[in-house]
Amino acid sequence: MEQDMMVEDFVLSILIHGLRYLEFIGDGDSSVHQRLIERVTYGKEIVKNECSNHVTKNFTGDLFSLTKNKYQFSKILTKSCISSLTKNLRGTIKKGQEDGGSVDNLKNLLRNVPSHVFGDHNKCSSGCSKSGNVEGKLSRVPTIVGEAVNDKLQEVIRKAPSLLIEVTTNIAETL
Repeated sequence: MEQDMMVEDFVLSILIHGLRYLEFIGDGDSSVHQRLIERVTYGKEIVKNECSNHVTKNFTGDLFSLTKNKYQFSKILTKSCISSLTKNLRGTIKKGQEDGGSVDNLKNLLRNVPSHVFGDHNKCSSGCSKSGNVEGKLSRVPTIVGEAVNDKLQEVIRKAPSLLIEVTTNIAETL
C-alpha cells in the first residue's frame, strides 16, 4: 500500500505540477524504492536517502540480536556497551556533518566507533580526550565479537552519503 501511494505521488507530481521528485527519505525498506524504479518513467533517477534515525535504530537492533545467539556476545555486548556504541555512532555522524561533509571522512570516522568504545583511541581525532591512548579493553574483546560488530557497522557505512545530510522520517511518523 505504501509503495502504491508513493508511485502515485511521483506520477501525479509530473501531471499536476510538472515536477519530478528525484529524492525521497526511506526507512530502510528497499521495496518502495524498487517499486518507484519499476513504475515511474524516470525511476532510475530517483535517489533514496536513508532516515538517520532508522539507520541508528537498525544498527542497535542488530547488536541486540547478536546477544541472543551466543553467550560470548552477551558478556561483551551488554546494554551499556550497546548504548555506548549507539551514542558514539550518533555523535560520529554529527561530527562527520560538521567536518565539511566528506563521505570518505564520515566512513573513516564510523569505522573507528567500535575501537573507540572498546578502548583503542589511536585513530581518534583530537576532539577525543583519550586520543592516542589504548586502555587495554580492546584486547579483552574476542575477535569474533569485534568482527560481528564491524559486520553490522558495514551497513551503516554503506549509507554514509545519506547520513551526511541527516534526514529523518520523523514528520511522516507523526501523522
